[in-house]
Amino acid sequence: MRRDQLEHAIRTACQIIGHDAVVVVGSQSILGSFAEDELPPEATMSIEIDILPLVDDGDETARLADLIEGVAGEWSPFEEQHGFSIDGVDLVASRGANVASLVRPERTRLACSKRLRHSRSQMRRK
Repeated sequence: MRRDQLEHAIRTACQIIGHDAVVVVGSQSILGSFAEDELPPEATMSIEIDILPLVDDGDETARLADLIEGVAGEWSPFEEQHGFSIDGVDLVASRGANVASLVRPERTRLACSKRLRHSRSQMRRK
């Protein structure tokens, strides 16, 4: 995956769920800190990106994750057109994963990787 694909996935996921922010989790979150040419090829081989919807309610998070998965997940027309898929994940699936940061598509702010528990504490404060 390339960084421009990561940015496209963020914009698409936000559009699908009708929210202005998501959290990138998993292996491709490294692209928030480094360009693909700064990483070993193995770090960018994945053709999927894990996206956690940023909402307060766990059931709503799961519903939105399913919505992302249904529209842009594996074997979707989105994957066929763009060559990568977006996996919607909930808090249970993303536990312990690395997080790129809260990202908003209009700025596509990508920060250094952080642990998910840090992001959960930020979500609880809102």
